[in-house]
Amino acid sequence: MERLKSMFKNSLKTIGIIVAVAVLAVAIGIGVVALLKSVAPREEGPVVENKKQLNAQEAVGAFGTVGTIQGLSSDYQRQKTESSTGSVIYKKEGKAYSVVTATPHVAIFTAKEANKDDVQLIRDETTVFMSASGYKESVEQQASDGTGPFFMTYESNESVCQLVSSGTAVTKGVKASHLLACATKVAIDDEYAMVEQLTGLYAKKTTVPTFAQVTRSEQREGKKALSVLLLSGEKNVRLLFAAIDDKWEYVGNLSSGSKTNAKFSISAELEAAIRNPKYGDFLTRNILGES
Repeated sequence: MERLKSMFKNSLKTIGIIVAVAVLAVAIGIGVVALLKSVAPREEGPVVENKKQLNAQEAVGAFGTVGTIQGLSSDYQRQKTESSTGSVIYKKEGKAYSVVTATPHVAIFTAKEANKDDVQLIRDETTVFMSASGYKESVEQQASDGTGPFFMTYESNESVCQLVSSGTAVTKGVKASHLLACATKVAIDDEYAMVEQLTGLYAKKTTVPTFAQVTRSEQREGKKALSVLLLSGEKNVRLLFAAIDDKWEYVGNLSSGSKTNAKFSISAELEAAIRNPKYGDFLTRNILGES
């Protein structure tokens, strides 16, 4: 799923790392979305409760502390920025698709030297740390050719954390990275609720295609907001929704038009809807790229 790689890339961009890879989501030149294993949690019984469970913020804070993960202590440096964001990909039990939940709780480490090949070492040390923090291993993912990026998900009663490692297929000149992002299960539930609300609006217009993963991006300015849903399946579909005072409506399909810009494919009908005067220049600036 290419979206996994782009989410990881966006997280690293916010801290000045140029990476070609959620996200959320490393510079990898392959299509990962279709190659990853299922994100459904393994059936391993209830989360162990005989130890103090760190919440999402605490887990990332402890992971990012020098010495917690020995493999990241001397050969890596942590990238620090107040604006960094990450994402967690998770599929709830009983759901047909996974969601990508954005989170501010993220720690990113970049190798000081090139050609680091320590995915298994960092994963093993992280697993020990997460277990001691009240988490269990939930699911492992990687590209089918074994080159990366590599994903390991950990779950507690309240949070989900994901370790994303660039692996061996980083772009020439780009150093290996390891990222831990954690999101609360409340945030994941909220993301599912929002996705279901928006796809429900779309279903009133036409049949919703089958999809395995959904990624939602949102922008807000005052009382106005827009959301773009990327439904990833056999065929990827991008849908545009807009709201005033949180009253959402479906605007159109960003994947089926004859006119394209850097991001979207836009039909004449959709362009007219985007130019609806009630949105002012909010949609034209953010979707059509007009200044």
